Amino acid sequence: MKKIILQCLAFVMLFISLQSVEVKAETFTSASVGYSTYIMDEGWSAEAYGGGLSGSESGKSLQSIRVFLMDEPNGSGVKYRTYIQNLGWQDWAFNGADSNTPNNITGIQIQLDNYPNGSVHYQVLIHNVGWTSWKHNGSTAGNLSGRIDAIRIKVFEIGVSYQTMTSSSWVGLRHNGETIGNEGSSIQSLKVNLESAPTGSKVVYRTHNTSDAWSNWFNNGVSAGNGTLDGIEIKLEGLPSFSVAYQVLIQNYGWSDWVYDGVTAGFINQNQRIEGIRIKIVKAKIIPKEVIVEDDDDFDFSDDSGEGCFSSFLDASESTVIGVIPAGVTNVRIQLTSGVDVDLEIYEGSTYGENPIILYDSEDSYFDVDDGYPVEGWYPFEDSYLYIEYSGWYGVDDNWGNEYIYIYGTLQNPILIAAYNYEEGANIQVCYEYGFEVPN
Repeated sequence: MKKIILQCLAFVMLFISLQSVEVKAETFTSASVGYSTYIMDEGWSAEAYGGGLSGSESGKSLQSIRVFLMDEPNGSGVKYRTYIQNLGWQDWAFNGADSNTPNNITGIQIQLDNYPNGSVHYQVLIHNVGWTSWKHNGSTAGNLSGRIDAIRIKVFEIGVSYQTMTSSSWVGLRHNGETIGNEGSSIQSLKVNLESAPTGSKVVYRTHNTSDAWSNWFNNGVSAGNGTLDGIEIKLEGLPSFSVAYQVLIQNYGWSDWVYDGVTAGFINQNQRIEGIRIKIVKAKIIPKEVIVEDDDDFDFSDDSGEGCFSSFLDASESTVIGVIPAGVTNVRIQLTSGVDVDLEIYEGSTYGENPIILYDSEDSYFDVDDGYPVEGWYPFEDSYLYIEYSGWYGVDDNWGNEYIYIYGTLQNPILIAAYNYEEGANIQVCYEYGFEVPN
């Protein structure tokens, strides 16, 4: 199903990219978030907004929550769920509904729906512990044991605006993938700015002209360029969950492919000027890093504890066994990194396909992972349990192909790790750690 969806999306994007009509989108707008909490002995609080405190700093526990978006894009929403002492994770609640029947909350997860450029951030006040660090996009806030007394929530919708100078005049502002320029024009300078970005983040860029000179790096709306441009480079700082994508209209050639995060767009020093530009902010595109490969291409659990990394090649549209964790191993973390969409598969035993613990689009999977969000919980062996955390197939910070699985406890039976690749054949990096001490 995921593969079919991806193919449809790719067709739609291709169709859109072939259109030559320049369209100016509506003025950029950004959503905000509101929320209210049910406080022990007090009931529902007044609504808080955009990072304001909701709950109690006087020791009264937070027992339910409502979260909703304002001025959000059409069709988008927010979902959230709570972890209740002695009851575990409750069902997801949506768009202002009560998260649960009032009870002491010890963990919270919040996720945006159908909101490609949105990012939700939240932190909680744990009783007698203090404020946690900021969590985001479905990760767990809270330690699942200490009750939560208060929460803060923010939503960022990251956009970009840009202008170019043509014939010594600045052309009107464009936003988020709109076309600026046209065939036959000549661009002499560029300004780029972020819209509704978190404090401390910025977009930086430089330009190359036909006299073979790169400009300095500039940021956040400062003009870059002097002379006819034939190349540009753009990147983000302070926004690890996002990438900047850009393409250029090249003289006598047409539109280039989309490039990302500092890669040169344009044919420099080939007497082919840039005539148009499109820029947009997208979820982070993973560029595989150089992998230090071990001599063997599998896990090594020969000691009581250890760690390592290796690479594995995945064929297209197939599941590939990465390795088997033998019985007796304690506390395992596995991190998978790839530049393509890859899903982890976890099975009890050493035979592929039997006893799935985590398996997308399967009624036999012990954990339901079809919605793509992080899951965690207890998995039963014959006379003990393992606690398992899985990133979900949306991946870390929505980076498909960047997933993790944490297994806490001692394995009574082997566990087989596999991965399904939806796209072209690709190398993946697998890093693992085992035998470590789990903090209280």
